[in-house]
Amino acid sequence: VAQDTFTSAARLHSLDTGKAKIVDADDEGKGGLPEIVVTFRGNNRKAYQDRCPLYTREQAAAIIHEVLSRNRGTKRRAASYKHLLSAQELSSRMPPLLWSLY
Repeated sequence: VAQDTFTSAARLHSLDTGKAKIVDADDEGKGGLPEIVVTFRGNNRKAYQDRCPLYTREQAAAIIHEVLSRNRGTKRRAASYKHLLSAQELSSRMPPLLWSLY
């Protein structure tokens, strides 16, 4: 899964336009998790592809819970973690979770 700025922006563009497509799924990929292949385009029309694990709802919820559990404490600290669950942050930091939620 590419982690550069252009690919991240293309992921967001494809989500905004509703044009990301899950084109393939394997029952077992690396690490024993099912794997998906997602194709998408940026606003420059360049085609991109992500091959990544597909998390179950329970696994995705556990990841989100872990991020939110770090919010305990001061309001300042809570605000510093909450932004990590935005589409923009997931696009650049955790594409497999983004596509699993898509």
